[in-house]
Amino acid sequence: QEAVSWLDGWRHLEILRDEFDIPHIGVSNLDINQLEELVLHHANRKVAVLQNWMDPFHQDVQVRRFCADHDIVYMAYSSFGTQWSHSRRTNGRNPVMTSRVLLDIASRHNTTVAQVVLSWLAAENVVSIPRSSSIRHLEENFNICSVTEGGNALCNREGTLHLPGLMGLTVSLSERDLSQIRALDNSLGSPWD
Repeated sequence: QEAVSWLDGWRHLEILRDEFDIPHIGVSNLDINQLEELVLHHANRKVAVLQNWMDPFHQDVQVRRFCADHDIVYMAYSSFGTQWSHSRRTNGRNPVMTSRVLLDIASRHNTTVAQVVLSWLAAENVVSIPRSSSIRHLEENFNICSVTEGGNALCNREGTLHLPGLMGLTVSLSERDLSQIRALDNSLGSPWD
C-alpha cells in the first residue's frame, strides 16, 4: 500500500469537510516550510488548527508565530517532556520535569511543574490537551490558570480557569517566570541530535 503525502491528506480533508459539512479541519506535525506551503499555496479551505510538539525546551516559536499571523489555532502535544525519553542527550531523564528552572518556579508558586507548564502554555495562547492516566494528574491539569498582562480568554477576573463545573487554582506566572521559561527554548538541541 502506497503512503499518502501530507498534501494529499490535506486535499482529502478538504473533500470530506465539504461533503460532510465539517466546520474545522487541521493538520499535525508540519514544520514551518510545510505549513507555509500549505497555507500560502495549496489550501482551498482554512487550516483551523495545527498540532505540533511543544515543550519548554522545544517552543516551536517560528511555527507558532506563523499560526498567530494566519489565525490558526496552535495545539501542543508532549508538553511535559515525553519526546525526550529516548534521547541520548538527556540520559533517559525527562528534562521538563527535572528542570531546575521549572522546579524553582513551581516552588515559588507552591505548585507542580506540570501546572507551571500548563500555565505557561495558556500564557502563550497555546491549546494543550495533556494526556494522563492518573485521576490526581487530571485534576491538577484542570486546576490551572495563567494570569499575565492582558489575561487569558479562559480565565476570569480572579485568575481562575473558567470551565463550568470545575474549580480553578490560580498559578500566576510573572513576566520573570515567563522569561525564564522562554530562555529554555533550544537549550538542549533536539532529542534526535
